[in-house]
Amino acid sequence: MLHSITRRLVAGAAVAAVAVAAHGCSSDTRDKRQAAQAAAAATAKGDTKKKPRLDEASPASGDLAGGEQVVLKGKRFQREGAGTTRVVFGGVALTVTPVSDDELWVVAPPAAAAGPVDIVVVNDHGSDTLAGGYVYELAKKTKPKLDGVAPARGPLTGGTPVVLSGKRFLAADAGETVVLFGTERVVATPRAADRLEVLAPPGARPGRVTVRVVNAHGMDDLPDAFEYEPAGPDTVRFSPGVGRQEGGTRVTVTTSFALGAAPAVTFDGVAAAAVAAVDSHAVVVEVPAGLRPGRVRVSVSDGGRSADQDGFVVQGALVYGDLLVNEVLADASQLDANGDGVVHPDGDEFVELVNTRGGPLDLTGLELLDGSGEVRHRFPNPTTLPAGGALVVFGGGTPVGFAGPHASGHAQCATSGKLGLGDGGDRVEVRTPAGRVLFRFEYDGARADSSWNRKDDGQRLDVDPAVRADEYRRHTRMDGVTAPLSPGRRAGGAPF
Repeated sequence: MLHSITRRLVAGAAVAAVAVAAHGCSSDTRDKRQAAQAAAAATAKGDTKKKPRLDEASPASGDLAGGEQVVLKGKRFQREGAGTTRVVFGGVALTVTPVSDDELWVVAPPAAAAGPVDIVVVNDHGSDTLAGGYVYELAKKTKPKLDGVAPARGPLTGGTPVVLSGKRFLAADAGETVVLFGTERVVATPRAADRLEVLAPPGARPGRVTVRVVNAHGMDDLPDAFEYEPAGPDTVRFSPGVGRQEGGTRVTVTTSFALGAAPAVTFDGVAAAAVAAVDSHAVVVEVPAGLRPGRVRVSVSDGGRSADQDGFVVQGALVYGDLLVNEVLADASQLDANGDGVVHPDGDEFVELVNTRGGPLDLTGLELLDGSGEVRHRFPNPTTLPAGGALVVFGGGTPVGFAGPHASGHAQCATSGKLGLGDGGDRVEVRTPAGRVLFRFEYDGARADSSWNRKDDGQRLDVDPAVRADEYRRHTRMDGVTAPLSPGRRAGGAPF
């Protein structure tokens, strides 16, 4: 809407403009002074029938920072012989974009203080002043500014976490902040002045919509900033993908649709106990006990929506040799095995285990012991290994450069604080919580400059106990190997 300002023609206004332009000027205001001087000269010799007339500015107010496009309306801006039309805006000479004989476009310059300023239009026929024609408003500096929307697309069903970046989201007295995706409204709680986090509401139809941020200080928007994609089938995924038949393994189940407070999750039709909600699309559950070993279906239903996914593996009873002690460093007095930059005789000791079962393996609750019979490490819930994958247990420290959970090459630290492996000889034993031994390795001495490694690197071994002298050799004596150790990798450095 155009905001009109009552025009007041002031005799000698161009002379006043000269005084404004000259006062306190610096080297970069020469053009301002020249424009005002031209206004005075034009007034002195002007033809009143051809003299420009300035009636209104639209908008008539704006931010102290300037930058607002202002349309000047009036008459006789481009009459024959008018020469170059100039505008002095609050004492600042501006570049003008002529549109027609009765319309000019300018960009409001920055101002030092809030309040009204005069606008002067000048050409060779004379000048005219719109006294107080534009008002700089301090309040507008608190108006929110929206700069970005990420991600820029999501399903028509809504629920996509969206981050809005910009400025002044936390201004004082801003009141309730509302975000509009098209016409769909979401109330947001700003956590930072430059960041808003919301869940995209369901869309009315596929396609791009304008995103707006609105509060008590004003509104800003980005046209076509978010695209609603056609809704696809509801889906579910799970991690990890294997759990013990005894039950209790914790699994994160994630859906494509938003979940309520109590979603129903089943494994082959058997209800799973919920442990905790992760967010609006994910929940942690425990695998129910007593499922048949093999691949089963995971199903989620909530609020009339549901999804299924086959392929979760229920692990049957483990047997000796399914988990291999493949590499052991018992004397860590010279080697920074865990990569944390510190050589520590306890922290850098390690035991490397390899999954030789032929499928994914759930280690949750299994125990690692030394020759004293003390439990040195209990595998947390959940701990899994892919088929043929390796996992390393260090005595302590902060392992650096190893894979993430459930991937081959993952590293953990002993839950007891150390592995306690004897330099002169010891035993490493893996067993179930019930005490059934799954693998046992015995060695008769340790070397400070090399680990012990299964000579058939990573290959299944059913001997109980596996004896160092028969089935293992110093790492530096493995075929084609010079490195003293390779925790989480094959002896030659390749991944398992």
